[in-house]
Amino acid sequence: MKIIVGVFACNEEEHLSRCIDSFSTQTIYDDIAKIVIYADGCTDGTVSIAHRLASANPRITVIEHPVRQGKVSRVREFITSHHGYDAMVVASADIVLDNTCLEKMVENLQDPRCGIVGVRVLPADDDPSGRSMLRRARFQWDLHHRISMKRPKFGELIVFRNIDMDIGRGSVDEEQVAHALRSLGYTGKYEEEAIVHNFPAASPRALFEQRRRIWCGHLELKKRTGYQVPTIAWAEIVKALWSAGSEHGFRDVFAAIAVEIPAMMCGYFDCLTGPEKHYKWKKGE
Repeated sequence: MKIIVGVFACNEEEHLSRCIDSFSTQTIYDDIAKIVIYADGCTDGTVSIAHRLASANPRITVIEHPVRQGKVSRVREFITSHHGYDAMVVASADIVLDNTCLEKMVENLQDPRCGIVGVRVLPADDDPSGRSMLRRARFQWDLHHRISMKRPKFGELIVFRNIDMDIGRGSVDEEQVAHALRSLGYTGKYEEEAIVHNFPAASPRALFEQRRRIWCGHLELKKRTGYQVPTIAWAEIVKALWSAGSEHGFRDVFAAIAVEIPAMMCGYFDCLTGPEKHYKWKKGE
């Protein structure tokens, strides 16, 4: 299988090298024909690091955009600019893949009905954000895992078929790709054995802003297309909260609710008054 990877970065000098290294150690690395690093409005050392990585690896190409347009805009550019590949990968620059991650994801594309594959997210073990934020991240991503086992959701890393499609504008690129493929008749799959590690929000405020943006993006997507992401379906959320709370402890349930309810309300307000404010989000969100 011929695979192209898009890595999307805005001020990710701390994480970009580790992200690219984790792609280089994939068990199906020989299938990766090209890695494109999109540097979107970077003001730190991300661009110089990207060029250093490209100089050491001929498979890597760097595309610089001095003016930031947001990840969805760059993902749309990535999809429409590259053809002739069997599969495309969209990855945030602040993730680290287990070495069998892509192999386990790509296996699902052997099913001709499957168009997109999601991944299980775990917090990075060496995250510097602090024990409290790490605990919140573990609980949040465990909720997403429990929901995705029943109805796949997509985030952080996706693999999908290289097909002409328009994902539109917005702020939730992975789910917009999923909607576009499902509208073409394909199904989505959550691959629980494919593991990727991510870095949690650095503070409660950053977590709130992140969740607010995501709620707004998901609500906007539903309003515009009718497609509902499972993590905004309250029946799914309540079931997952009860299940996860029994295992983690209900203190984590109350902490999650304390963030999610205000974030949902603010996200709903943002969706009504101008969701484009979240098309470009701040570093740390």
